[in-house]
Amino acid sequence: MKVEIWMAGALLCTAAACSLEGNAGRVWLTEGLAAAVPWANGAVPLRNQNGALVAPNEPVYPPIGAETPDPGSRAVDCSGLSGIELSPFWIETFEADPSLPNAVGVAEGWSAYDDETYGSFRVPGDAAWYPGLFGRYKEKWGLAADRITNGPSCDGQPNGWALHFRGGRFNYFGAGLEHPLAAIVPCPSGSDVCPQPPAPGATVDPVGLPLTRPDGHDFEQPEPHRYWDLSRYDGVTFWARRGPDSQPGVLVALHDKHTSDALNREHQTFCRRIKACRPKCQNGLPCTVENPDAPVPTHRCFDPAVGMAPIAEPALLEELYPVCGPSACQSPDYYYDRDLDGTECKAYDFSGAQAGYYCYGSEAPPAEEERCGDGWVASIRLTTDWQLFVIPFSEFRQVGFAKHAPFLDLRSINMLALQLPVGFADVYIDNVTFYRRR
Repeated sequence: MKVEIWMAGALLCTAAACSLEGNAGRVWLTEGLAAAVPWANGAVPLRNQNGALVAPNEPVYPPIGAETPDPGSRAVDCSGLSGIELSPFWIETFEADPSLPNAVGVAEGWSAYDDETYGSFRVPGDAAWYPGLFGRYKEKWGLAADRITNGPSCDGQPNGWALHFRGGRFNYFGAGLEHPLAAIVPCPSGSDVCPQPPAPGATVDPVGLPLTRPDGHDFEQPEPHRYWDLSRYDGVTFWARRGPDSQPGVLVALHDKHTSDALNREHQTFCRRIKACRPKCQNGLPCTVENPDAPVPTHRCFDPAVGMAPIAEPALLEELYPVCGPSACQSPDYYYDRDLDGTECKAYDFSGAQAGYYCYGSEAPPAEEERCGDGWVASIRLTTDWQLFVIPFSEFRQVGFAKHAPFLDLRSINMLALQLPVGFADVYIDNVTFYRRR
């Protein structure tokens, strides 16, 4: 998503915030940030006297912008719920499991990213990254939710948790939250979002996605090719608000077979994939061989005199000690990416607007008109009050920076995302689901 949303983020920029040169904002790591957010951009991971990572037990939300006090939300308006029916099979409330002692909410299957501006941060991390949350949730994986007061409720039920993203300052394209719809539950039992199964002996599924690689072999990673059929629904709905120092603009994004990097993995039928990379270490540490005796050694950003802290979570390891140099395009052994096999991290300039480093081999990266990533987006504006957003699928449009899709294929939706613009972000979302008109 980092490269895929470049132009989408640019749409939300203002002249003051998005000039190509001289972006104002944080250009240093503030004191204490590496301890509160160990994966802050450019931070060197801190270690205690035993060599273990210094990390907070629970999520910490550092201040942003002018540190304006949050006034909270006024009473919510529930009138937007009249005339629509919410999906009975999928709704993201982020509430804690009452069967667990001292339970915490988790946004299962959600992840976050940002544009890697030096000195910026984003929170929360995955729930598994916080030692103090161990045993307090049942979700497989996902971002830690935030405890709130007086969350939006229109049925009298208490609402004590929401997904809360805070970070910045982002100076390039922004940041975002994303949720692969079928990552945790490929098909909710008895639901109306289950895609049709392939016909016996078919080589493609009902939406035209190949069932095997072009060479006839099984996919290395079948999971990314999962999706939901949302053709029985009219749109997406959720509650959202922002903190006072957050940019108000947000893009709500959907990815289908025409735009999804994941759905086109290992076959690239509807669009071609591209991956940005970083050849050098942003934190200033040397690009060091992690495992010199391995068949394929991995180069990471760490000081060989100090070594790396023991990290059990693979995703956290990638954040704290990113791959670099010869390994910048190397996929991890637990999630092998055949499309990147044999590529190198090399400079490339897409018509002057997107110059950078990308993974490619002897052939140039795919042309802009062939690339995946230009998802279907709808624009909303947040205030400090909780608002109900009811967004019809008919309002979603492509930005126009990659391959033009013939239509939004509601039968093959695999990703729902929120894209946040340049600047500071302090966004709350809750009760995410799909709806249809009564």
